[in-house]
Amino acid sequence: MLHKEDFLKLSQDQKRKYLLEMREKLSLNTQSGYKDIKKLKYPRLRKNDNDRFNNFPLTDIQESFLIGKFYGMSQDTIGCHIYCEFEKRDLNVQKLKQNWMELVHHHEMLHTIIDSSGEQSILREIPAFDMPIHDLRMVDLGTIGTHKQKVRNELSHKLYEAGQWPLFDLQFSLLPNDNVLIHLSIDEWIVDAASVDLLLDQWYQLYHDSTYKLPDIDVSFRDMVMAWKEFEQSDVFKCDLNYWMEKLETAPGGPSLPQGKPQLKKGFPYVTRYRLTGELEGEKWKQIKQKAGELEVSPTVLLLTLFSQ
Repeated sequence: MLHKEDFLKLSQDQKRKYLLEMREKLSLNTQSGYKDIKKLKYPRLRKNDNDRFNNFPLTDIQESFLIGKFYGMSQDTIGCHIYCEFEKRDLNVQKLKQNWMELVHHHEMLHTIIDSSGEQSILREIPAFDMPIHDLRMVDLGTIGTHKQKVRNELSHKLYEAGQWPLFDLQFSLLPNDNVLIHLSIDEWIVDAASVDLLLDQWYQLYHDSTYKLPDIDVSFRDMVMAWKEFEQSDVFKCDLNYWMEKLETAPGGPSLPQGKPQLKKGFPYVTRYRLTGELEGEKWKQIKQKAGELEVSPTVLLLTLFSQ
């Protein structure tokens, strides 16, 4: 296999010939050859309402979260989740709670339960759950500050367990001057960043627009997962997997990051985390992006590589 630098030196015709040869070589790794591979290019998504509430497998990333939560270092048990706060004036908390319930009923992953066996299921009926309201309108600033920190400590590092439902927390703090502080924690077992953006937008629309209707969902998340699991048995998938497994043999090793046993702060049952921030001048950032372009990688990849070194 050619190194990248040697491949880039080839002419367009030479590159095309080389890629055709590689394609033919990879086709030999399958039982049916390249002609049969072309018959199945993508997963086949089929709606299946009959099995909607039956167990189904976790996705790869969900499975990695399960392993990371419960098979990592004993003192570092925390899931991959999002915690955020919003403070607004003159909010109707009861309406906010009602609108959130609409989202829970509408989106299956908000009423999905994860099992430690590596499966998940959509709940047929949604159990009652608490969305606490803390009334701090008549207390002093010191008490308000203590309360905010208490909720942040509780939710920002919360570990959501397998078998637990819900996999989110929603609380409201009523503050002086008609301000309301919304506390939202949600586990990334059931959402990603784009999902959270969508949920927050839909929540906003439901609250502010009485005519807004949540869009129809034609297929279940379960349908999508089952389609992909079926596709994993196809020749196309196996061919791609063989290709990347071969690539691993010559792939560079990972960074040698320092490892140490996490230390618990006094009074905290979890290892506290914090964000690192930094800024670059516009000209330096432009130079980094230019260098990333020369290396044919994204600026994010380049920054992560530099950080890991």
